[in-house]
Amino acid sequence: MTATVTVCIPAYRAASFIAQTVIGVLRQTHSDLRVVVAIDPPDDGGPCGTATALAPLMADRRLSVRTNPKRLGWAENVNSMLRDVTTPYFCFLPHDDIWSPLYLERLMAALAAQPQAIIAYCDILRFGATPPTRKSVILPQGANRVTGLLHFLLQGTEAQMWRGLTRASALARVPGFPTDRHLGFVVECEYALALHGVGAVVHVPQTHYFKRIYAQDTISASRARMLLPLEDCRLGWQEHDRRMQRLLGEALDDMQAEAADRNLCMAAKESALLRRFQQFVQPALTPPELSRAEAALQLCAASADPVAGQVAANLHLVLQAHWQAQGNALNAAAAARDAWQAGSTFGSVLAHAQALARQDRPLEALERATEAMRIGHCDDTRPAQVLIDEIYAGLGWGVQT
Repeated sequence: MTATVTVCIPAYRAASFIAQTVIGVLRQTHSDLRVVVAIDPPDDGGPCGTATALAPLMADRRLSVRTNPKRLGWAENVNSMLRDVTTPYFCFLPHDDIWSPLYLERLMAALAAQPQAIIAYCDILRFGATPPTRKSVILPQGANRVTGLLHFLLQGTEAQMWRGLTRASALARVPGFPTDRHLGFVVECEYALALHGVGAVVHVPQTHYFKRIYAQDTISASRARMLLPLEDCRLGWQEHDRRMQRLLGEALDDMQAEAADRNLCMAAKESALLRRFQQFVQPALTPPELSRAEAALQLCAASADPVAGQVAANLHLVLQAHWQAQGNALNAAAAARDAWQAGSTFGSVLAHAQALARQDRPLEALERATEAMRIGHCDDTRPAQVLIDEIYAGLGWGVQT
């Protein structure tokens, strides 16, 4: 049987869970595959245990394991695995995540139904040190590439699709998996944007992927980036910002996007990148970032696209977080109100509810919080439920026993 899919699993200190990940791949209903595990050795030269944990599975000839001569880092290790792709399709699978048995079958069917698409991905269910939470980046079914790109940007350029099933032919136009000098500072988002730039992306609205979440005292690769010194975070974000700007321009050029679509996509990108600045650098924007937010809002105001309101709502949420960090409760509340009025997204409605609660307006806050629960079917609605519970307690509306 000739393999059609190469599954690339970059691994680091994965002895306690790697077997579960690989078993999930070997049990796929789409079984004509090969699995390659690339082990990054520990910096201290100590024993890793990952290869030992995989030894009982090596009887399956579809599995091969190699250990890098030296530590590459997570992004470099992922990029190195592209040379292992010898099949028409490939997937990246982080060493601690799990697939349902139907994962490849369903994504392969999605690509077969849309020959012009280069990648298909599905929803994610988080497990481990968190209640089960579904994560989804929703792209409109049957939409053109510009619309798909806009919705990707609108949802924060979350890189969910980098884990999807990809046509190997895309590698002729995507120059590898990005690396940098900042521990792979959200480079997966750059890779996801690059994929949008070379072909259609298909969202399969089913949950066949399970992502492991760790307790706060466990330092994963993403948490290690957040623990970098402030100046390193700033430099990492600046490089990421420049790359995303370039990749978006290239994608829009490839799509031959019209000026109005370009402007709205640029505004949505600004919202995502400024939110990432607040997440990784600091919540208070500096004057240059504030100017970018205001300029993006002007692009939204000039747009006739119905999605412009949602982009504006995201930008107002960025400004709300800024004013909260500055200790300006009045401006923060105004920004939350502006976000709600601009577009009824889960985040904007929840922010307005929280602002009303801080203003001691509990009944209005309850209405907004329950509205957030109603429209947040694809979001993590726990913050809205927590707010509702707090308001109930404050009003003395707890369950009577």
